[in-house]
Amino acid sequence: MINRHIINPDINYDGANRDDLFRLINRWKRLLISKQISRGDVMALGIFDVSLNHVACLFAAAELSLKIFIITKPLAKETIHATKMGIHGPVDITISQRIETDNLHIEMFERYSKQICYEDEIDQITDDTDVSISVSSNDPLIFASTSGTTGTSKPILFTHDEVYKISQRNISVFGYTKESVVQQTVNMHHVSAMLTYLFPTLMTCDTHYVGGIAFTPQYIQKKIWYPIQFVETCLTDRKVDNIICANSFMLSAIQWGMTEANRLPEHRITINMSGFPAGPEIYNMAKEYPIDFISHYGSIDTGIPLLVNKITHDSVYEPGYIGKLVDDFYKIVGNMVYSDLWSEPRPVPDTLLVEEDRFYYSGRKEEHPLYTGEFKQTMLEQLGDHDFVVANTGKQFIVIWNKQDRYDIENGKTSIDKVITFVYLNKEDFMVDTKVSMEQLRAYLEYHYAP
Repeated sequence: MINRHIINPDINYDGANRDDLFRLINRWKRLLISKQISRGDVMALGIFDVSLNHVACLFAAAELSLKIFIITKPLAKETIHATKMGIHGPVDITISQRIETDNLHIEMFERYSKQICYEDEIDQITDDTDVSISVSSNDPLIFASTSGTTGTSKPILFTHDEVYKISQRNISVFGYTKESVVQQTVNMHHVSAMLTYLFPTLMTCDTHYVGGIAFTPQYIQKKIWYPIQFVETCLTDRKVDNIICANSFMLSAIQWGMTEANRLPEHRITINMSGFPAGPEIYNMAKEYPIDFISHYGSIDTGIPLLVNKITHDSVYEPGYIGKLVDDFYKIVGNMVYSDLWSEPRPVPDTLLVEEDRFYYSGRKEEHPLYTGEFKQTMLEQLGDHDFVVANTGKQFIVIWNKQDRYDIENGKTSIDKVITFVYLNKEDFMVDTKVSMEQLRAYLEYHYAP
């Protein structure tokens, strides 16, 4: 069961102890009840800092048997309908910080929320006594959805029991201990961040600090460290040794901070790489800086995580390698995954090659018949970083990322252009946390190129 009693009794969460957190949970329960929110309702959490209010609101929702909705940020006005909230909403209530400069989030919340409750409304709630609600371990807790890479994203519900068992298991998978010093940087839209980092560290670790890292101030996060300050204060002075990394941009900020800082940590830091693969640059960072990485493979419907790749100073990069099974929580037999959490096995969405106990990624299974074989191989070799996208209208695109010069297929461009439209876009503009939002990319292409 996910409730306040799983929180480490000796926790110091950014200066607050367990009793402080409990009282704040009670106040959030009172606030939600005052908004006529009750068992089974869906709450979207739009407090982007992993602050005390963020954590207390999560536990208040769990103790009221609400379903917590994981939002994705809208990338453009014309893609708001393709966010997770647009596809699976409306939600009963959105808890949001006040956002003055981001009209996209505001419009998304207003379109797909039955009501909005602002974070600072908690300041008006003074009653910090508890309200007891009966909650079952089989009650749904987290409303998540698949990525939408190969089609419309599908909703996935996690029960209290599943969230607890997966989080408890991940304490040992990621090596969290009572002595670990944790930086709560971001709670990303995909449930992986919550189940591999937030809940396991709350259950185990004594010391937690709050704040992300970025080169420039972030309008959606109030507490942001600049790279040098992050390295000198958080990693060196405070001896933070566990971080979750939201994306490659955050990783670049850490790397730059390590290069420019006057004071460097003498201990090694472990970075949880939630949701993006480990290329050769990650292995090089582990050799050059006091950083270890835990890269993991899986999905919300086949294992969080399913496979784990621990990268240290001595690790050697192998193309395609994604990790090992680290315990018997999940089992892979052929192309199926088995777990005691499920009544039936579930298929692995990718083709995996295995050598002894090591697994290698070999592409998606559900590929469009046009984008396969020799044509796919040619595109991979000649285009570099790109995506093949089929719009809901049926029109087919190849999106070439961060390319300034148009690509020309020698002696074949005319015939291929009759079938495929080539589009040149900046990948950063379509990233949500760790990856490209395929649902919103598809919506953008439909709006601009396939009306």
